[in-house]
Amino acid sequence: PLEEDVLTAEVAADITQLWNDPGIQEAWTRSNEYKIQDTADYFFENVTRIAEADFEPTRQDILYSRVKTTGIVEVIFNVAKSTFKIIDVGGQRSERKKWINCFDDVTAVIFFVGLSEYDQFLREEESVNRMKESLSLWE
Repeated sequence: PLEEDVLTAEVAADITQLWNDPGIQEAWTRSNEYKIQDTADYFFENVTRIAEADFEPTRQDILYSRVKTTGIVEVIFNVAKSTFKIIDVGGQRSERKKWINCFDDVTAVIFFVGLSEYDQFLREEESVNRMKESLSLWE
């Protein structure tokens, strides 16, 4: 049995073999239909390196990683003599009603829309395009 959270070289080899399968590659060309994370290919292509015992994530690994935001996450940091508070809010429809509480004393709003969502659809409503839904939030 595998230890929890351990990616062995053997498992990495199995993942690589599976990833290289023509059927899997064909399915990947339609990954937007299956709601597969759009950076999954990066990790599948790097699984051997990631499975190494002395693995340290690169900047690229970190940039390609994603953690789904649920609730509201605040990060406070200082640059020179200014203090900044970044508030990351979950984008799912069920999370949006919590946003209003985040707008007291706000100086600026930076709203990110995933350009990779141009061909993806909401989990909550499969007929609604994710990028269009995101852009429509500020209309």
